[in-house]
Amino acid sequence: MSILFALNFVGFVGVAMLLLAAPRVLGARAWLADALLAAFTVTRIVAWLNHGAPNPVGLGYIDKGIEVVLLGALAEHLKDAWSRRRSSVSPTPIVAA
Repeated sequence: MSILFALNFVGFVGVAMLLLAAPRVLGARAWLADALLAAFTVTRIVAWLNHGAPNPVGLGYIDKGIEVVLLGALAEHLKDAWSRRRSSVSPTPIVAA
């Protein structure tokens, strides 16, 4: 097993645990966990491109396709979280003097 494979596994498990704990630990800033996963995924794609593309079996393209879908799902989740956050903030009432 490649050391990079093991490090990727550890990275994704760590971010997945953060995603599960984010609502309790980060509260209103739980969206930061989504942003971290998106940054980690983009970093992996860029590193893969710089490394020279797929492994000998050719699964690299499939893996990157899955990661692009993951980025789309994260973008949708972030958009949903921001819209829920905006709708939960009530405007300050104007009190006539």
